[in-house]
Amino acid sequence: SEGQEWLRWTRGRAQLEWNEGQTHGERAAHALRYALEDGCEKVVLLETYCLEIRRSLLDQVFAALDENDAILGPAQNGGFYLIGLRSTIPPDLLTQLPWDSPNMCEAFCKELDQRSLEFEMLPDAVVVDNAQDLERVPANIWNGLPTKTREALRLLGLSHLVADQTAFS
Repeated sequence: SEGQEWLRWTRGRAQLEWNEGQTHGERAAHALRYALEDGCEKVVLLETYCLEIRRSLLDQVFAALDENDAILGPAQNGGFYLIGLRSTIPPDLLTQLPWDSPNMCEAFCKELDQRSLEFEMLPDAVVVDNAQDLERVPANIWNGLPTKTREALRLLGLSHLVADQTAFS
C-alpha cells in the first residue's frame, strides 16, 4: 500500500517528534533546533493540510538543499506548505516571522535576502484550512489521493466540493 511504501521510504530519513511552543514560529524554531542538535544538516517542515505534497517533491527539496539555504513552498493563503532549511538558517529567525499573516511568505523571503541566504521557490499550493479551501485543490490531486482518504472525504460530505466528481466514484 502507499502507506507502507511511505514508511519504507522514510526509514532512516525521517523522524517524527512532538511539537513544542505556543506559536507557529516557536514550534517551527523548536523543530529546526531539535533536528540540528540531533545532527541533521537538512530539515523540511511540512504543512500537514496540503494534499499536494508527494514523495517526489520531498526528494526534489532535499536535493535542492545541496545548493540552497532554504526551499520555500508558498501556500495560496500567503503562508507556506513546505519550508526546507539547511543548517545555515538560525532557528530563532523562524520566531521573528509573521506566521498568521498573509504576508508571511514575503516577509520570509525579505529576511533571507537581507541575510544574503540563497533560496528557491517551489510552485504555490493550496493549504486546506477550511471546507472552502477544498474548492481550490486541483482535480488531478484528488485522483492521486489514497482510496481511504477519498472515502473519508465522501463520508464527511465533502465530495461535492471537488471539481472532478469522478475522483469519488
